[in-house]
Amino acid sequence: MKYNTISQQAEAAWKRAWDGFFCRKTNLFYEFPSDLLEYLPTPEEIAQCKPNRTGWNAGMEDGSINAGIMMEAVLYRYEVTHDASMGEYAKSIFEGIKLCSTTSPVKGFLIRAVSPKDGKSHYPVTSRDQYTHVIQGLLKFYHSSLSTREDKEAIREILSSYADFIEETTTLETDYTFPSDDGGPSCGICKLWNRNSWADARFPIYFAAAWDVTRKEKYKELFLKYAEEAVDRTLKMPVFPVEGFLQYQIQISLEIIRNISFELFPELPQKCERAMKMIADQGTYYALHTTRDEFIDAEFCKPWEDWRKAKDFYGEPPFRIPLRDSAIKRPFELMRNGMDPYIIQCMTPGWKISEFLLRLFKERFLSIDFETIANSGVIYAVAAYWTLCASGYDFELK
Repeated sequence: MKYNTISQQAEAAWKRAWDGFFCRKTNLFYEFPSDLLEYLPTPEEIAQCKPNRTGWNAGMEDGSINAGIMMEAVLYRYEVTHDASMGEYAKSIFEGIKLCSTTSPVKGFLIRAVSPKDGKSHYPVTSRDQYTHVIQGLLKFYHSSLSTREDKEAIREILSSYADFIEETTTLETDYTFPSDDGGPSCGICKLWNRNSWADARFPIYFAAAWDVTRKEKYKELFLKYAEEAVDRTLKMPVFPVEGFLQYQIQISLEIIRNISFELFPELPQKCERAMKMIADQGTYYALHTTRDEFIDAEFCKPWEDWRKAKDFYGEPPFRIPLRDSAIKRPFELMRNGMDPYIIQCMTPGWKISEFLLRLFKERFLSIDFETIANSGVIYAVAAYWTLCASGYDFELK
């Protein structure tokens, strides 16, 4: 069912995200709707790294990313509504993050997600993307009134473990690529420095976050060693924009660097803001990139298919990916890339979203049946709405 107002649609999206994609056994959001969790890999398949070492396109590859994004959405909703029940939502997400941060035998290794079948099986290769969103979510929860003294202590331990793991493993000798947690092959998604202009800003945020919550001198020194160069590299990004989800992660990195720099590196925040405005401009491209008809006609409710039945594949073992039917894959990409620009622009200091883009958001938001949406892109819609509300955009006044 589609509702007539943005706020009704937002409630439908919120309910669908929690009822449709959140698993209370693990406190994680999966890519498959809850009624299709049997499609997720079994512990035996995970142990054999089927379909690949990251779990790509198997339904449990982005649990940590989803947790970080939804934590932000919960905190923004609390900021707008002062609804005390948001505390329970935040605690649930935090439990999932703690599970992903402590289940690996390698301290400081953030896993993507665990199997709901046994609460521990996971793929051995994670990514910088998982860390990026979780670090952002943890920092915002740490500084929120919703976190308790015990929560803050746990966050200090988690963020310190991330920074220590990266300091130890991500060096010139390892080509700045952190390892898998089983000693097997890692890959480019784990490379944090000298990767390219849209990835290198991730490196300092591990140390920035750990410094922010612990005030340990070694984290400050590591942050200062890489922070300015990271921003300079970001400013050299090519004109043609990277995809929306990467813009979001770049913006997170820049926001963290900027916020920590005020105290440690007073000249850097202004440079961060220049880079953030550049990313916000690129976000406009993706907001407009999708045609009106393509978005409105997308089959957001098309059911997922069992990854075991895939007919086409991409890449080579051990990272061979079962490809999804385009009719399933494309709606997810439309939702993610259509919602990310609003989050990105709200994060940008001094940025005002154009009236046209706000009208475009409203039209797209009203066109979706959130009650039946079958892909986890609904998480991005929830985050975009509450980020916009917290930034002062009131759609009910229109």
